Amino acid sequence: MNRAELGEWPKGFRYVDDFTFFFNTREKAERALAIIIKCVSAYELQINASKTKIVEVRELVQESWKYSLKKLTVSAKRRQQKDDIHHYFEMLFSLESRFKDESLVKYGLKQLSSTIVKKSNWAIAEAYLLKCGYGFPNTLQVITQIFATYHRYGYPLNMNALRNFSQNLLGSAAAANYHSETAWLLWLCKELSIHLDAPLILEVLQMESSICSLIALDLINSDLVDGEVDIAVLAGLPVTEQALKGNNWLLAYEGGRRQWLGNTDLTFIKADPCFEALFNADVSFYDTDARLPAIFQVKVAAAQAVDFDSDEVIDSDFEFDSMDEEYFDSAAPDEEEEDDPNEDAGGLAVNPETPDDF
Repeated sequence: MNRAELGEWPKGFRYVDDFTFFFNTREKAERALAIIIKCVSAYELQINASKTKIVEVRELVQESWKYSLKKLTVSAKRRQQKDDIHHYFEMLFSLESRFKDESLVKYGLKQLSSTIVKKSNWAIAEAYLLKCGYGFPNTLQVITQIFATYHRYGYPLNMNALRNFSQNLLGSAAAANYHSETAWLLWLCKELSIHLDAPLILEVLQMESSICSLIALDLINSDLVDGEVDIAVLAGLPVTEQALKGNNWLLAYEGGRRQWLGNTDLTFIKADPCFEALFNADVSFYDTDARLPAIFQVKVAAAQAVDFDSDEVIDSDFEFDSMDEEYFDSAAPDEEEEDDPNEDAGGLAVNPETPDDF
């Protein structure tokens, strides 16, 4: 944002790529929004109008969906848990429909991750997870971590449904050049050893994304791609010294040193003194053995064999990943500090969310 045009930095806060700013009047908020649009357009970007709004602060201090979600519980008892899972997702989708906040479902899944789903209820939870992935692509990272975790503990995942899920979403994500969604879908396939069709991988390799291309090439070399992929026809997979100096240097170096790009020698890497030094030092930017951290792990002191389908509360036998709990403060509504945003910020707020192509 241009500080000179605004006269001062606005008060506000940021979480990852979401920004909220506070102003004393609507006029100031509208002026700031115009400046933001002007600034991002200088980088050939656009503000997503559907995700950007000016709201009065009194709307922000009303009961948030955060507290509605925090009130929901999922029982450890198998029969009750089954009903609770249905109720949890019904409430989650209802709140999303009401608040129209793309972070809501993602946060709801993270909150649910602190409860271990019993094996006999897994099919229900799995169906809802897939529904979330289809409807809310920003949840794919969380969904991938959840599926990977339960897979490691031997849960009966529906691999046919997961393959259809991955193929369907990958086709649209790759065509739209959505790098993050594509990367997480590919990683889901890597974690679960899901096979993908060669034409789909070819679409991914034609994207301008070194990360997506490397994961796709990893899948090919792990025999997880059905059919032949002709690497030689892809102009986007260069094996020249010049390629090491361009935007796809990561793909050129990492794919080249592994001979994933159809190259038979490493001359183009060794011809560049900087990349030759990296190569000689055995520096790598991609780990084929990497796996996502589990959302829960058995404690050392826990029983050696945990029954994932008992009616007992087994959560105490596990250590849970925080799953970005700092996204919200953990205080209950009546325990929050009396820090009224109106005191300094005034009566209006503008929330320009980052456009999809950031």
